[in-house]
Amino acid sequence: MMLLRACYGVRGSFPSLAATAAATVVSVSLGKSTVALCYGCIATLLRRSRSVAPLSLERVLLLRTTARSGAVSDLWLTLEPFQLAAETIGNAPLAQANGLCGSAYVDFLATARSSGLLGLTGRFEASAWENIPAQFRHVEDGERALRLADGNGAGALRVSEVDVALLLQAKAAIGAGIEVLLETAGIRAADIGKVYLAGGFGMHLNVAHAIAIGLLPGFREEQVQVVGNTSLAGALLALVDRTTLDEMEELREQVEVIELNLADGFEDRYIEHLLLP
Repeated sequence: MMLLRACYGVRGSFPSLAATAAATVVSVSLGKSTVALCYGCIATLLRRSRSVAPLSLERVLLLRTTARSGAVSDLWLTLEPFQLAAETIGNAPLAQANGLCGSAYVDFLATARSSGLLGLTGRFEASAWENIPAQFRHVEDGERALRLADGNGAGALRVSEVDVALLLQAKAAIGAGIEVLLETAGIRAADIGKVYLAGGFGMHLNVAHAIAIGLLPGFREEQVQVVGNTSLAGALLALVDRTTLDEMEELREQVEVIELNLADGFEDRYIEHLLLP
């Protein structure tokens, strides 16, 4: 069995089992073998593995929040006619929402692109922008932002072109990393049997939207299964059955490091993924 660990510009020992479990969000089942694509920390595990690189959604967005009560978890946008719809955790009114989950930002990218608001590079298209009702348009120091609810204060919910640019950087790192590691493993995305999405981000993620923006490049919606908090489940399993620790250690010892910043083609793929499909 071949095990790869991909990281972005970081050398050093493999992280502890606890850190590894916390980082894992995607596991891919291919016949009798498994490919684990791990998002989260910079040093990440794969069973044919990979890491995600320079940016994470948690760090790049001012109004990004965790999956907590009052946060926007799902978002839909149409232009003709203009309509914004959202779901919040705990069913709080959108006007009282306290931030956007990463899943809501993915929804925004997908629906704003499909509706024609966002162009290929992630900028607001001029004609579409002018057709948005004035109360939903916000411009400050030349930066355009879409208001998601009435309000103009510092904490008002809005998504700007700067936010979109940061989102595209995170999306590009993930997409390029997946492609490089699949190529290293000699596997095509289309050949993967099952992709497992775990963690709070995965629980609320609209899989079709993630595929549409290139976050899971080459995968089909029917390949993807959301599996919840697998790190907690894994920790519980280790407590109940101590023999699983030996298996975890055995896997850890077989890891080979793939540094994405040194991998052939990663930078070119990263630049390609900065665009919206």
